Amino acid sequence: MPIKKTKRIAALSRWAQWIHERNASGQTVKEWCRTNGKTQHQYYYWLRLLRQEALQEADHPLLPAPDIVQLQPERLRSETTENDAATEPSSFSRPAIRMNYRNAWIEIPDGAAPDTIASVLKALSQL
Repeated sequence: MPIKKTKRIAALSRWAQWIHERNASGQTVKEWCRTNGKTQHQYYYWLRLLRQEALQEADHPLLPAPDIVQLQPERLRSETTENDAATEPSSFSRPAIRMNYRNAWIEIPDGAAPDTIASVLKALSQL
């Protein structure tokens, strides 16, 4: 990687951290800049660059666009033996694992088979 690009990435990373710290501090931009020896011009310049980078990544992600991954429903089991009857998710009062990924809720009930959990996680990693 060229040195110029490496320096730019380092500066963007540094400013992203500083902007995050400023937001968390509750200080105004003017107060934070005065306290940290920065100018408001520098602050807004780097904020604009970070926003442009974020937009470019949204338009052209670093990773290739994933193909649609079809999840195959697997049998949910309360025990790991092959002869157990399938357990319907509706029979669980509360999921053991609940997460939001890209505006989709994923719920894994308590007692789900390890193979089922592994399949879900593998499919998510391919998104």
